[in-house]
Amino acid sequence: MRVEADAVHWPERLLSESLRWRGRFAFQTSSAHSRNAIKRAERAGIDGILFSTIFPSSSRSAGPPLGPIRFRQTSLTQKTPIYALGGINAHQAQVIAAFGGLAREAGVGSSIVDERAQPRELR
Repeated sequence: MRVEADAVHWPERLLSESLRWRGRFAFQTSSAHSRNAIKRAERAGIDGILFSTIFPSSSRSAGPPLGPIRFRQTSLTQKTPIYALGGINAHQAQVIAAFGGLAREAGVGSSIVDERAQPRELR
């Protein structure tokens, strides 16, 4: 199969596939729903991990929310960058941005993220 992309995201259930593609992408991310999944992603050489679910979410795949304190504790103890995913709104983005990255499935727009919370480069 020929793939013309610079990056790829692996759902947690397909993480083992990332090993076959190591070195073919400039950047690989994976989702993780537990600390064990984070460890597996790090062993696989993943460049960034989307850790879910941090806040209550209506997503079909959302589990019980971890909350920002557990996210912070987890993200500070990992070598690989961890991005919060799940139920993030403008206020929660400001909380997370103080100590970690964030991701959002539904997209980011002015109705979701307050411009004041965005880094200057994005304004």
